[in-house]
Amino acid sequence: KAKSFSKTTQDYLLVSYNRMKFAFAKFPIVDLRRGFLIAYTDDDEVVIAVNHHRNLTNMYISDKSGIYYGLAINRIRTSDDNVWLYGTPVVQFKKFPSMPGTYVAMQLNNDRIPRPITKISYNKGGRWHPIRAPTKDYSGQDRNCVPPSCSLHLQFSLRQSPIFYSSPSSPGLIIAFGNLGSYLGQRSLSMYISHDGGYTWKAAPFRYVQFTALDHGSVIAAAGYDTSTSGSFIYYSCNGGIDWIKLKFSNERIIVSRLIVEPGFTSLFATVYGITQSKEWVLARLNFASVLNRKCQISDYKTWIPKDPYSYANCTLGKVLSYQIRKPESCCYNGQNFVRSKTVTVCPCSVEDFECNYGFIPTVLNCSIVAVDRKECDNGAKYFYASKYRKISGNQCIKGVETQMLAKSRYSCDLAFTPAPISGPDVGLAIALPVVAIVILIAVLLSYKYRRSMLPFASSFRLHQASTTRDEGLIEDSVYDDSSKPSV
Repeated sequence: KAKSFSKTTQDYLLVSYNRMKFAFAKFPIVDLRRGFLIAYTDDDEVVIAVNHHRNLTNMYISDKSGIYYGLAINRIRTSDDNVWLYGTPVVQFKKFPSMPGTYVAMQLNNDRIPRPITKISYNKGGRWHPIRAPTKDYSGQDRNCVPPSCSLHLQFSLRQSPIFYSSPSSPGLIIAFGNLGSYLGQRSLSMYISHDGGYTWKAAPFRYVQFTALDHGSVIAAAGYDTSTSGSFIYYSCNGGIDWIKLKFSNERIIVSRLIVEPGFTSLFATVYGITQSKEWVLARLNFASVLNRKCQISDYKTWIPKDPYSYANCTLGKVLSYQIRKPESCCYNGQNFVRSKTVTVCPCSVEDFECNYGFIPTVLNCSIVAVDRKECDNGAKYFYASKYRKISGNQCIKGVETQMLAKSRYSCDLAFTPAPISGPDVGLAIALPVVAIVILIAVLLSYKYRRSMLPFASSFRLHQASTTRDEGLIEDSVYDDSSKPSV
């Protein structure tokens, strides 16, 4: 680590863009940069978490070069302080692959005891909003839950796979686990479904944490552990969660650990993986081709155009996206080789296509300057010039207000930067240009962590064949039976 002017150690981040010379990454906040966590390096941007201090971790998004970073959202919920210092931290921030540009994050509010609240962005972190709650519950009763006092909060997991379903193979479809209220955990958790990229949501009639979708989103399946009934069940819906069919797949009570599907979520096969009360591990393979026996025709599809509810145009990241999706009432299958029709039309630029530039932070109606490069001042000039805004990475808009938004303003070289109002409790952050730190090189590092199964009490492992009188043929015959304990 390199010693800073305050005789503390800090982290530096160095970036090489297109194999050019390494340059220091530049953040508007530099005091107490104790660690970095690279979340994403795609879509012409780097999304990174910076741990500034105990109980203060912020998310930043870069420009195309990966050098200049702007604040995306502050006070992210993350691993505890010791993990940042000595382990591998995790942040509660996620992209939704089924809806380009849609991010979700768990933020700690400003209460005396900080509470976790979920925020969503439809323009790659440019603006954040509470998640609008369903207007009615599954039974049709009104839900008086309106932001800012009440919204939908989604559950993240720090120790297991995130509790979300979102795939490019099913545009707009998001399945999550959460609760209504003023913060996460205030009320009982349930399963929620969105078919329009997180704009609107509806509740499922049960609280099951294991769920998935198959066949490009035409089937939604959910499973869990119910102590009130005998046997084990899986619920599935072929009309987007409007109606659910309950299927008993075992006479034993099974704690379902996973619902496993093939990569891409395009097939009609799923595998239920769980453990019985006698500590036996069980696999049940489900074939939904037996219940969706009609292939979709042209009349079973409709056109869907996603729209940011906070934007005045039908544009998403500077373009109108038009998807071919299956009608909810059509219980048919797409097929594994289905190719979805999609059209793209470029939009004229609007204010929503821009975010605060490096050195500026978002305020209520504007972007306020906190720290920028002032090379002109170093050469003896009285003024320097900087643009408040930059186009959001990956945004394809053209013309419109682009020239106006990217115009540079003149600032006096005597301008004294003041602390940005984004610090957490008991944290003072100095706002200045990056001067010191320890070197970390950005690289595209793809690491796939294979979790080892924890089977200390397992006595056997078998593929389970369940008997059922409904939807016969959904559960396949056993093709493997091994009573030996699997190697760990």
